[in-house]
Amino acid sequence: MTRACTALAILVFSSLAFATSPFQKNLPRELASFEKQVRISALRPPGAAPVGPVHSLGEWEEADSVMTLWTNASYVRALNQNGNVTLIADDSSAQAEWVNWLQNNQIPQQNISFLIAPTDSIWVRDFGPWWILDGKNQFGIVDTTYNRPRPNDDRLPEYVARKLNVPIFSPELIHTGGNYYSDGYQSAFSSTLVFRENTSLSSQDIFSRLLTFLGIQRYTTSALGENVTIEHIDTFGKLVSPDTWVFSEFPEGSRFKSDSDKMVQALSKMKSAYGTPYKIYRMPMVKRSSWGSEDYRAYINSFVSNGVLYFPIYGNNDANDRRATEIYQKALPGYKIVGVDNGNTEWGDSVHCRSRNILKKNTIFIFPQIENDQATGTGNGKATTTGKASIVAKVVPSPGANLAQAPTINLEINGRMQVLTMSLKSTDTFSTNIEVKSGDMVRFSVSAQDTNGLVKVSPLKAPTQMIEWKVDYH
Repeated sequence: MTRACTALAILVFSSLAFATSPFQKNLPRELASFEKQVRISALRPPGAAPVGPVHSLGEWEEADSVMTLWTNASYVRALNQNGNVTLIADDSSAQAEWVNWLQNNQIPQQNISFLIAPTDSIWVRDFGPWWILDGKNQFGIVDTTYNRPRPNDDRLPEYVARKLNVPIFSPELIHTGGNYYSDGYQSAFSSTLVFRENTSLSSQDIFSRLLTFLGIQRYTTSALGENVTIEHIDTFGKLVSPDTWVFSEFPEGSRFKSDSDKMVQALSKMKSAYGTPYKIYRMPMVKRSSWGSEDYRAYINSFVSNGVLYFPIYGNNDANDRRATEIYQKALPGYKIVGVDNGNTEWGDSVHCRSRNILKKNTIFIFPQIENDQATGTGNGKATTTGKASIVAKVVPSPGANLAQAPTINLEINGRMQVLTMSLKSTDTFSTNIEVKSGDMVRFSVSAQDTNGLVKVSPLKAPTQMIEWKVDYH
């Protein structure tokens, strides 16, 4: 870094060090002009990695609270009606401003808490904590380096880790939460921006750190608005559950249509964490105004928390808002779909960008999937090819507990329901073998109870939301 750049960095950092009102967080989602010459580097060296194998937890896991700095009354009110909300404040004065704002907007405070942590901007999705379970089933946080020279923002995960008393791990990797989706198992997705943000690392170095710190074995990247947008995947598509995407569908002539369609094509050839093909729903991209040819409504920029999906809406009984609601409801049966005022946000910046779950560690984690799926016979005439498969689930009881009994599978094959008890396969993994034939429609969920009295089912909204498998043996 040159001497001039060094001086600029000191000026920028010191200017961001003072406490700021939550209503004066005016830094843009992109780099501000005075930030463009500041070199971004990790604030801390890489430390010890978590014990493997690691689960990078999905957004849909149970949450204790939702963190936000967004002064959008429609959104905070909706969050408050459906769960706990954590408002981030620089100091006690900023907290008092939040309290006055809640009172002025007639938002009850019984579900509201505050995290005193200085921040530079409101994009908590990008600089907030990434949640993991390590190889000993211990809850923790991975803290990547924010891709903006905003040191207060970059330290937020430290405050959260301290508040929850959980370990924090630093891979010394520049990456941003809006450009990262985890399926909660071993796969993750982003745009190709991550490679250009880490020019000192080879792609193999990046893959290695993702594996070591986040347990990612399959990392899928695609060019998404390269050098045109902020290139965050959450502006193009939304992974709403381990097996389901809602992905943008741009109109003919859009310069983003090719990128969007290419990634959808790639996803359509992949299997989900459950071992089934991805379900992919397309969200038509609607122009936000008449003056911007590529200025779209931010329907894709949605957020999932505790069985509710929040997304921005733009009108009173607007037909496009209703269509977006219907698409999300098809993608997430059983979930509550809540539209909130868009707050004059732009495409590429809305509900998801401004929200972060504080995931619940005092819960049961269940990771079901289909394994050993193979045909065992050949069709003869009108006979149908048969096969065998294993339904497998890693089940982690809440801290300090054991499972009260073996997990059960609520299994439906062609409409016929049965409940099966799973058998122990390894330390925390259970399995059940089933026989199926080509053409069968299999639906299932996994339930567990632990000695702390907690009960969990996966998927969260079973039996409305189930893992679905259309058997296809050739």
